[in-house]
Amino acid sequence: MDNLPTGYRVANGEHQNGPWKNRLVGASSPYLRQHADNPIDWRTWGGDAFAEAERRQVLIFLSVGYAACHWCHVMAHESFSDPRVARLLNERFVSIKVDREEHPDVDAFCMDTLLEMNGEAGWPATVFLTPERLPVQGGTYYPPYPRYGMPAFRDVLSSVESAWRRDPERVRKRARSRFDEMGQVDAVGGDDDDIITRGHDTILKTVDEERGGWGGGARFP
Repeated sequence: MDNLPTGYRVANGEHQNGPWKNRLVGASSPYLRQHADNPIDWRTWGGDAFAEAERRQVLIFLSVGYAACHWCHVMAHESFSDPRVARLLNERFVSIKVDREEHPDVDAFCMDTLLEMNGEAGWPATVFLTPERLPVQGGTYYPPYPRYGMPAFRDVLSSVESAWRRDPERVRKRARSRFDEMGQVDAVGGDDDDIITRGHDTILKTVDEERGGWGGGARFP
C-alpha cells in the first residue's frame, strides 16, 4: 500500500471536486510541489511509478518541465488543473511529473525522443511510454481544445490510450522499433563536413520565415 500524504485527494469516481492534494506535496523539487494541488495522481520518476504501470498494464504519461517554463505553466493551468483531464489520466495512465533540472538524464531522453518523432522538441515535454518505458508518442504543449494547428489534449489522451487498449503488443512492437532506431542516431556515418552540411540543410527546411523560429508549433523562448 502506498504511503499517501495526509489529505490526499485526486479526481476519480468518488471525488469530483477539490481541494486536491496529490503525492507531489512531499517532493524535494519546488517545481514539482507547484503541481501538488492538481487533481492528477502525479508520481515522481522512479520504481514505484514503474511498478504501478506494470501492475495495471497501462501506459505511462510523462510530463517534463521546469519552473521558468512559460508553456509548462500554461498547460498546468489549462489542463492539469482540470478534473475531467485528471480523471482520464488517473483511470487510464500512470502519470509522472519530472523537473528537468532534477533529472537531466530523463530530460535528455525526452528531447532525443521528440526530435526523432517530430523533428522538434521543447517544454513541457509530453511523452507516452509503455510500462517498460519504451517511447510510444510525444509532443510538447497541447491546448485544451484544438488550436495552433494542434489537437486538444484530451483527444490526444483518448487516441493514445485507445490504440494501447486495442492492441498493446502492436504498440509495444512499434515502440521497441523506435527505441532501437534512436539508439543508432549517434552512430550515423559521415565526416564532420557532411554532418554539418546535412544539419544546415535540415534547419533551413524547417525555419518559419514569416513568424520566426522553427517548426509549426508554439514557440518556446
